[in-house]
Amino acid sequence: MEPVFPYPVLPAARLRLDGAVWIDETFPRDTIGEMDAETYDQRSRTFDLARALDRKRPPFADPLRALGKDAVILEVAAGRAAHSLALLQEGHRVIVSDVSQGSVRWAAEAAKRLGIDARGTFAVLDALHLPFPDASVDGVFLTASLHHFSSPLLAMCEFRRVLRAGGVLLVGYEPAKWSYRLFKPLWDSLKRVLRRHSPHAVSCADDATEGFTMADLRRLAWQAHFVEARVEAVDFLEKLYEHAVVLVRKFLRLPDSEYRPGSRYLRQVDRFLARVPLLKRLAWNYDMSARVPLPVHSSIPQLLSPFLSTLPPSPSERGSTSRA
Repeated sequence: MEPVFPYPVLPAARLRLDGAVWIDETFPRDTIGEMDAETYDQRSRTFDLARALDRKRPPFADPLRALGKDAVILEVAAGRAAHSLALLQEGHRVIVSDVSQGSVRWAAEAAKRLGIDARGTFAVLDALHLPFPDASVDGVFLTASLHHFSSPLLAMCEFRRVLRAGGVLLVGYEPAKWSYRLFKPLWDSLKRVLRRHSPHAVSCADDATEGFTMADLRRLAWQAHFVEARVEAVDFLEKLYEHAVVLVRKFLRLPDSEYRPGSRYLRQVDRFLARVPLLKRLAWNYDMSARVPLPVHSSIPQLLSPFLSTLPPSPSERGSTSRA
């Protein structure tokens, strides 16, 4: 019997099961998507499970946890799938997806090794052409990936399409525009040197992006018809330190490692800096959360509840209370 994808898909979608991974081969990849898929196929060979489980900011995914364990959560551009693995460990239902087969297969194998693959679905999908019907998932999230898309707005609109009313979108670790502009000459020179060692040392998406401002992210959410968009500044000194360590390791052709002395202390300093209003715009990265609006008729009671709670009880309610 032909295996069936466990969630509803569009009639035109053709997903085939290859081992533990579902593959959608019908979407039209753009140039950046093709090259990113190849880059992360290469990188997935060096992914480390311990690093994937060492999440810097577990609270990032708390709005998804609040949806409940029966909610359907979709991660796009998953890479190491750190937050997806954590959600699966907690019993949530997660569709782990990426344009890279290597990344998705690594995530599926990691979940199997941890014994948490039963509630997970692993699929090779393009975030700009998701095969799901409208309003079919409860949460969508991605980390350090929105700037990789040829059109961030089209991606946001696609996330909005597949999310149900009241659904949650989380966009994490997006690079700040000021750092791209300030360090562009230096960064372009470093990329040329690194790519002489390996053509996949730096994602080609970093050639096309300029990063985002906080206003850019809010504007994208508004244009895609999300509400309650909140943008937070994250990563200051720790990210600078991390960039320096990664560059040195790449130049010396050393394997990547999570061991970075002092990073824990810099993380504590970063939490303080994020609370200083004047420094927020100097963060290396931003997080954004947003929601799909509820239908007007269902949101009216929620909007009126603060006012209704202040009204005195009706005569009938007073009478029923006195009889009790």
